[in-house]
Amino acid sequence: MRSIRSRRAFTLVEAVAGVVIIGILATIGLVGYRKYVTQARMLEGTSMVKGIVEAQERFKSESGVYAHINDPNACWYPREPGRYVTAWGGPCPCCKRPWDALGVTATGPVAFGFGASAGKRSAPGGGISGGGDDDFGMGTKPTPRSLLPGGGGDVPDLPPERVSTGPWFMVAAIADFDGDPRVKTMMVYDSDVKIIATANDGE
Repeated sequence: MRSIRSRRAFTLVEAVAGVVIIGILATIGLVGYRKYVTQARMLEGTSMVKGIVEAQERFKSESGVYAHINDPNACWYPREPGRYVTAWGGPCPCCKRPWDALGVTATGPVAFGFGASAGKRSAPGGGISGGGDDDFGMGTKPTPRSLLPGGGGDVPDLPPERVSTGPWFMVAAIADFDGDPRVKTMMVYDSDVKIIATANDGE
């Protein structure tokens, strides 16, 4: 008596096709996940930078100048960036003013380190007010590269700034999500240009 096979076995071609399809779907899913993670990481940095910018404008409306909090060449707040997060609100031994002066808060621990540098320019030809130790902060407005030491890779590219006088400030942020110190995620905001520029997003 002959047995009838009710099911046909997969051929090698069909099995390979199935593996290829699964591989493609997995790749699409991984790319989407990485994009989501990068966006989430960048959202933290841009939200904090925007908060610092708003706080600086409030500070200026009350005092006439922006607050020079810390020079990133000296330190990052709340901590040098790495593959960890740090609570916001602790002391900053290397800061000229405490961050409380701006009233900036975070909703949780942060992965970025931040710097808020400021100064005051006099009229054209009249020099620059501030020498790094007075109430006006830094004597010379830094470049994005000098604000982001150790960032590696490309530095955020700001468009040419407008010719301006009077107070200025810059906010810098840096993070190291992958633990490779050669290239870090970087952000910078310039009060004369009024945009947030980024580089090496999410690494």
